Amino acid sequence: MAMTRGDVAMTTSTRGGLLKGLRRSLGGETFFVNDFTSQAGGLVAVAGPLPGDMAHIALTAGTLLVQSGSWLASDPTVDVDSAWAAASRSSAARASCCCAAVAMATS
Repeated sequence: MAMTRGDVAMTTSTRGGLLKGLRRSLGGETFFVNDFTSQAGGLVAVAGPLPGDMAHIALTAGTLLVQSGSWLASDPTVDVDSAWAAASRSSAARASCCCAAVAMATS
């Protein structure tokens, strides 16, 4: 999180339980996930740890594999899960063998 404006409330959880948080952390993401809510239209801005470009990708259906550590934020309906790329059947994931990947799918 880079900044907040307005009546933004933050809650922290494993979003999915202990095992889900552990799987995320083994895949290079954080164990805990912060959820931000606002009753009056507050604003939350996110930023990556390093300078560079970001892209907003709308997930309408299916699964998207991204590099470990590259997930910044998503809607609560997006299921964020970690998988080992070597175990994945995706050709893009096999190209990065033995690296962790984050799979995001819409609920």
